[in-house]
Amino acid sequence: MVAGLVKEWNKVQLPRMVRVRQKFPGTKVQDIREELRTQFTALDLAQRLKPGARIAVAVGSRGIHNIDGITKEVINMLKDYNFDPFIIPAMGSHGGATPEGQIKVLNEYGITEETMGVPIHSSLDVVEVGTVKVPSVPKEFPVYVDKIGYNADGIVVINRVKPHTLFRNDIESGLMKMLTIGLGKHQGATMAHLQGFDLFGEIIPAVGEKILEKAPIYFGVGIVENAFEETAEIRVIPREDFKKADQELLEKARKLMGRIMIPELDVLIVKEIGKEFSGDGMDPNVVGRYLNPDIKPDIKIQKIVVLDLSEKTKGNATGLGSADVITKRMFDKIDLMKTYINVYTSTALHGGRIPMIIDSDEEAVQVALTSCVRVSPAQYKMVYIPNTLFLEELWVSEYLAEQLKDSPDFEITGDPETIQFDEAGNITNLPF
Repeated sequence: MVAGLVKEWNKVQLPRMVRVRQKFPGTKVQDIREELRTQFTALDLAQRLKPGARIAVAVGSRGIHNIDGITKEVINMLKDYNFDPFIIPAMGSHGGATPEGQIKVLNEYGITEETMGVPIHSSLDVVEVGTVKVPSVPKEFPVYVDKIGYNADGIVVINRVKPHTLFRNDIESGLMKMLTIGLGKHQGATMAHLQGFDLFGEIIPAVGEKILEKAPIYFGVGIVENAFEETAEIRVIPREDFKKADQELLEKARKLMGRIMIPELDVLIVKEIGKEFSGDGMDPNVVGRYLNPDIKPDIKIQKIVVLDLSEKTKGNATGLGSADVITKRMFDKIDLMKTYINVYTSTALHGGRIPMIIDSDEEAVQVALTSCVRVSPAQYKMVYIPNTLFLEELWVSEYLAEQLKDSPDFEITGDPETIQFDEAGNITNLPF
């Protein structure tokens, strides 16, 4: 670890910071229970299975808002139609790629056997249901499905639909990806990732369609969230409409997702990263650091500083490779095995690279600022965010606040204030 890298003669006066609010659309679902039941009834889905049918409700590892409440409502609805639901984790290799670890991940989201009122059956065992061939891959490769779900009478897939962080297509993160990566468990996730992220736009639809053909998929629940991490839309989707719904909901998600509405920054300070904020620790769609060079970012940032690792991520520091500077306290919290399992399974090994490690917040920010090019200290464009999920409120440098004051997308909510540090050099007046 390093202290004293920035010499006294090279230090700059840190800019004063101002609180601002970004103005995002706030549309949200008012009654999730009513939405689910109305749509389920309108689609006449209850007639597709006999009473008593055993239905596996597949739940993933993403930090979906109110996922426990949504899952509970789906289970209660199935029970009301005299079905016999239970829960299976559908999260690829997450949870350390162990059955116990995946149950623990669900428990952290409030999804337990006690809260849901049904059993949770977790296993990494899979069934090979066939092979697929996509144009860009020389050979056919096998398709896997969770064995417990495959042997049920039906599978319900619950997932959020949103832009992916490593590829662009009309189908990205959503129900088809949940089939391919989530229900594929560790074996299926690994097989898909080995084909390459650059081909995911072909792989996910192809594998998803094979699973829809061979596995007892009953229906899906597609969720779109707004920038406030609220449920903006929830849709019950019959198996035959998965692909179309993924496409439609992805377009809505693009328009509603949170982002930093400033095209260029010198320094971005992120309070903490973690898997509950993004599968990549910090969302590349927010910070513009894509592991896939073919994706063109909407924001350009010279240097990114990450101060800490969240408690909920339990040491999984996936995505830290997108930072330029991290603090020693963050580094000390990293569980390399959890991190490496995640990036190894994804094949994007650079997501686990270690940035520069600096002892204190103050020097970490100094390192970032003094290594920026073509910028005057009086005109630093610096932004502080708590994470890449909650982006309504920002702390921006005084110069940047002056540029934003007349923008209809921003509201200035505070006065300029000096960043304060304790004796160890760590920030004491973080606003969020």
